[in-house]
Amino acid sequence: MARSRCICESSTGASSACVQSVHRARCGPFFWLAHLNDARAKNDITASLKTESSDRVRAQAVFALSQLRDSAADEALIAVLRGDYPRAVKKSALFWLGQSGSPRAMAYFDEALK
Repeated sequence: MARSRCICESSTGASSACVQSVHRARCGPFFWLAHLNDARAKNDITASLKTESSDRVRAQAVFALSQLRDSAADEALIAVLRGDYPRAVKKSALFWLGQSGSPRAMAYFDEALK
């Protein structure tokens, strides 16, 4: 049985203790922070997008934004799309916003496609 992989793990499938340790230390906190239902989570996760240099860690941060509750996820992802972030970060935000299928996400797409 294949184990499920986090989106920030090595694409080569490397599973050394070092890779797993880095994954847990740098990516895991974003996911759990998003699930705390604390208003500060969005700001903390978004701030890391500007300071983090690893594309994998930034992808995990964007995923964590998509896990925020209520409309906070859509608003956070839209802010990333409108902000000054690397293309890879915006691509990830666009994907997760599309996955939400929410009316707010669809309104953003309508606006962006005009």
